[in-house]
Amino acid sequence: MTYVLKDVYASVTNTIIAALEAGTPPWVHPWNAGAGDTRPYNLSSGRHYRGINVLLLNMRAMQRGYSANRWMTYQQARALGANVRKGESGTEVVLFKMLDVEADKPVPAAHEGNRKVIPMIRSFTVFNAAQINGLPQALIPAPAVVHEWQACEAAEAIIATSGADIRHGGSRAFYSPSEDRIQLPQRSSFADATGYCQVALHELTPLVGC
Repeated sequence: MTYVLKDVYASVTNTIIAALEAGTPPWVHPWNAGAGDTRPYNLSSGRHYRGINVLLLNMRAMQRGYSANRWMTYQQARALGANVRKGESGTEVVLFKMLDVEADKPVPAAHEGNRKVIPMIRSFTVFNAAQINGLPQALIPAPAVVHEWQACEAAEAIIATSGADIRHGGSRAFYSPSEDRIQLPQRSSFADATGYCQVALHELTPLVGC
């Protein structure tokens, strides 16, 4: 059990560190990447993910530009008559609960003090709805919400005079050194001007520092 805990903790830690080193704080996402709830949830059960899983799934959705924060396991997809596309890689999530040693089943918190229990932690692999073919029509994500706003003039002036090659499209924000360009989601994906300008100026930083 100790080794399992260490492996899961190490995997989670490494995922977060990689996101930070890439220059994208995993808890900052001012644009609307897609339809519905920004909290990740299981598309099969309808339940929201909790704890560290929220951070892990938000990071993966941002990194890969998924348009909806909806997930399920391989077996859940098959049970719905759908299938994960060949070659797709999943995302690790963690399940934690207290387990009754003798009965080998979860124990309600109110009774933990009266029985011999141990913490159980397991990892599962889930896939985003964008990685799955054949989902029932009722489960296919709806189009994203479109926002209308006017950008901050001062920020727009900085961006315009930078001479940077800024392109809009997709659901990711990044600077591509190999192509020397900045990619941002569509302006309408951002809820307000502040969020758009913050992300645009952040991606502009590597160019300004050159």
